[in-house]
Amino acid sequence: MKTGNWEEAVARLKGLIPLLKENEEGLLIEQSKKMVLDRYQPIFSPPAVKYIKEDDFTSFLYLDNNRHWTGLYRKKGLLLNEFKKLKSTLSLLVDEEAPLIERLNKIQEDKKHKVTGLGRALMTAILLVVYPDRYGVWNGKSERGMKRLGIFPAFERGESFGSRYMKLNDVLLELKDELNIDLWTLDILWHLLVVAEEAERPGEERIPLQESYHSPTFGLERHLQDFLVDNWMHTDLSGEWEILEEDGELVGVEYGTDIGRIDLLCTAKDEKGWLVVELKRGQTEDATIGQVLRYMGWVQENLADETVPVKGLIICQEDTPKLRYALKNANNVDLMLYEVNFTLKKPDKHV
Repeated sequence: MKTGNWEEAVARLKGLIPLLKENEEGLLIEQSKKMVLDRYQPIFSPPAVKYIKEDDFTSFLYLDNNRHWTGLYRKKGLLLNEFKKLKSTLSLLVDEEAPLIERLNKIQEDKKHKVTGLGRALMTAILLVVYPDRYGVWNGKSERGMKRLGIFPAFERGESFGSRYMKLNDVLLELKDELNIDLWTLDILWHLLVVAEEAERPGEERIPLQESYHSPTFGLERHLQDFLVDNWMHTDLSGEWEILEEDGELVGVEYGTDIGRIDLLCTAKDEKGWLVVELKRGQTEDATIGQVLRYMGWVQENLADETVPVKGLIICQEDTPKLRYALKNANNVDLMLYEVNFTLKKPDKHV
């Protein structure tokens, strides 16, 4: 599936390959391939996967063990709630007796196989581990990377998940061959590309890192997003809003746009609204408000129907006069404050 941007995209990715020897993180991921495949390929391969244990499965969800992908653990609770069904679904996923497009569509559309929390990032990561020469990963980074290079495949309206993945995988396989690398290494290149090109959001004002560490809230704020995602169902927001999902994947976390990344992009449960959530971390009040308004405008123009409202929400630790005045006439932008309670106590004495 070669496009007009193909040669430029291949050249851009080729330029990143030398960084695998210079970038410590990329080098460690590359070197860990054998270790990860040796550990998890026997577990996920047919017919062994139907007997997979909870501990073995959940261990794969964490970066410390898969050495490659972050965020897979976020749906652990949902996956374990249907673990018996999950084992059957994973058996279907890796069983090559039927075409992959049919298996993926069954998993997405058939209630007998559909497991809440089993999204495309996890499914395709497992496919890569079991069949490292045949199937690449479709997650947020690979999608953002392909879109930035102009080689993301075009999908028909209503096209099935299986068909869409096969189109995307064809692109990954062509890239693998032209770059003379494997799919594992290609997935690292998406990471390097996204990190390099999205290190700074356009127009975002940031406090220098060395100064940020002097703030007592810096350590808390940098984990605020993960905490919100992991505990969304326990927040007041979950009653009306849900983080945007596609194919069982939380694509609304760090949602990529051509003007930067939205911290959290949510849709109304009644499908009658969008919510742009901006977390104030380090940048000034003016920069935060400017960002949320820009992203709201982008969502209104690119995603929302003209009749569907787009709202904004700023989450921060302190309500300052600057924020109050700035939001006074912004009727479609709300403010919420977070609190962190941390206590130490002695253990109960046992008689």
